[in-house]
Formats: sequence, structure tokens, C-alpha cells
Amino acid sequence: MKNNPIFFFLCCLTLNALCAQNDTLPPTLEEAPHELSDLKSPATSDKTFEMFDIEKAPSFPGGEPALMQFLAEQIQYPALARENAIQGTVALSFVVDKDGSITDIRILKDIGAGCGKEAMRVLQSMPKWTPGEANGQPVKVRYTLPIRFKLEGHGTPTKAIPPSPTEEAKPASREQMTTLILNLTQKYSGSTTQIEASSPFDVKNVPDAKLLNMLEMAMNVNLSETDRSGFHNLGEVSDYFFKAQFAPQFYTGQEFKPKSAKILTNRADFDLNGDGIGKIGSLKVPQGIRLVLYSKKNFKGKKLELNAADGPLEIPDLSAYQPERSNSKDSLKGVNWSLNTKSVKVFLPKGFPNGQ
Repeated sequence: MKNNPIFFFLCCLTLNALCAQNDTLPPTLEEAPHELSDLKSPATSDKTFEMFDIEKAPSFPGGEPALMQFLAEQIQYPALARENAIQGTVALSFVVDKDGSITDIRILKDIGAGCGKEAMRVLQSMPKWTPGEANGQPVKVRYTLPIRFKLEGHGTPTKAIPPSPTEEAKPASREQMTTLILNLTQKYSGSTTQIEASSPFDVKNVPDAKLLNMLEMAMNVNLSETDRSGFHNLGEVSDYFFKAQFAPQFYTGQEFKPKSAKILTNRADFDLNGDGIGKIGSLKVPQGIRLVLYSKKNFKGKKLELNAADGPLEIPDLSAYQPERSNSKDSLKGVNWSLNTKSVKVFLPKGFPNGQ
């Protein structure tokens, strides 16, 4: 990259767009399907599926880190946007075909000055992806990708770099989260009556279960079965996802990368693969939360307590982590907690999250 100021982009399926400079819903959520598709019908073989209708999502060769690096190397900040200090998020959608080729690129949101056109140009140059799958067969899938253009001031290096792995979207307020969930429910339920926080919620209903899956994916949150069955109205769902933004975050690799999941409640049987995080490579515990890892299921065996009462706690390599009091009877000296965590307890302070 030459003659371009430094900028960051975010290309994850989160609520990043919720707190952008406009009031639109996240593109990923806006593009969600209205009904479940019949994946087994031969008539759907040429159908373009949405992300929430498939078993396996399409992926860029090398995964998300490689995608971020590709965008960082290829995108050039448009001169007009740079000269007029134009910043913001461009949202695009495209179809990953059954052979992995990229087709039907659309700009869902543009900030002008050539940013949308530049983002589209780069997407057109992408290599073939690994296609998505339904019932074990490759299918066409529509994918939504937000890209943030951000100027980093004067005198900075003239090249583009990917965002820091620790950079996260600004959390939604309690009111924003409630509005988001009520609007989504109204939009996709087809209800003719006004949806309110007191409206009933039952995960056994297909639309409700689908809404929950949508929110899980968009917010990078992993629910337990107890969580799923514990919601009785939309207000409870909204309150949970508001709080989940501030939950402990578990990463599959060291140094807080590459993939992560936020977990708010206890897991008596912490299935690493089932929880979608592979293994605990590193983790973050927000201030005020006490997190206890156990070496056996159902909160038994040896335990490792991570108390963030005095400030946020970050452990970049859990496999090498040793507690300060490693001779304590409650800790297991020399254990690799990255591989030997079998259950997890999350203790939340009164009034959690503070200041929200």
C-alpha cells in the first residue's frame, strides 16, 4: 500500500453496526431470513441460503485472520474520502457460490467519497472461498461483511494494517438492546400486535429459537441449555444479551485470538467443543467478576479462581498460567488449565454490569 493513511476495518458478525453513527440495525441481523428453509428439498439446490439456514458457514481461505490481512493489504483509502476526513462503516453482502466463487456483491450501506466502490473492488478480487454446506452438500450462501474506514491522524505510516485482535465494538446500552430485540421480533414474527418486553418467549417455538440463534451468532455469545430454557419473555432475553456484552471472554488461541466466545453463566459440564471454543487458549475477565475453573465436571476436583475484583484480568496464555499462590490446596500446580477445564462458574457482582 502506498500513499494511504492508516485505517482499521472490522469484519466480524457482531453488534458493531448498532452503535455506529446511524440508527440502522446490524447488517447481519437485517439480512436474516424470514422463514426456515427446507434444506432437504431437491428444489432448493440452486437456492441462495442465509447464514442462519445452513450447517457450515462459508470461509475465506486461511480463516478470519487471513481475510483481515487480505483486506488490509488490498484496500486503498480513497483520496476524496481522505481529503475530506470521511470515516465510517461500509456494509456489503455477497454470495459465496457452490464452487466458492464470489458473486452478486451489493452495497448495503455506503459512506460515500468512493469508499463503497473501493470495498466492492477489493471483494471482486478475492480468491475463492470454501463454500457453505447444508446436509453435507455445498450451497450458495449470502454473506454480510461490514468494513470500517477510519483515519488515524497525520504523520502515521502510509500503509493499512488490520485491527488489533483486542479491538471490540462499543457495547449497546440497555435501551438500545431492548429496542433491537423487540424490533427484530416484530419484523420476523409477522405479528400484527405490538411486541413488548412483556411478550412471551418460548425457545420451543421455531421463530423464538431462531431469534436466539441469530443473537448468539451476532453477539459472539454462547448460551447454555439452562440459559435457553430460562427465558419466559422478551425482556429477559434483552437483559441477558445486554449483560452478556460484559461477560468473560474465552479465546481459542493465545494472545486473545483468533476466535472467541462470551459466557455469562455457569457450566457444570464445560464441553469445550460443544461450547464452540475448541480449547481455552487465553481469556479476559471483566472487572468485578469472579471466575472459577474446575478440573472435573459438576464443579468438582481442583479449582483455579480468577478474581477481577480490583480490575480487569487478562491471561494471554492459559496453558502456562500459574496462580500467585501455586502451593494453595485449591490450585493444581503444573496443570494445563487450557486443556483441563471441565466446568466453569461465573460469579457476578451485585448490580452487574456496573455503570451501565
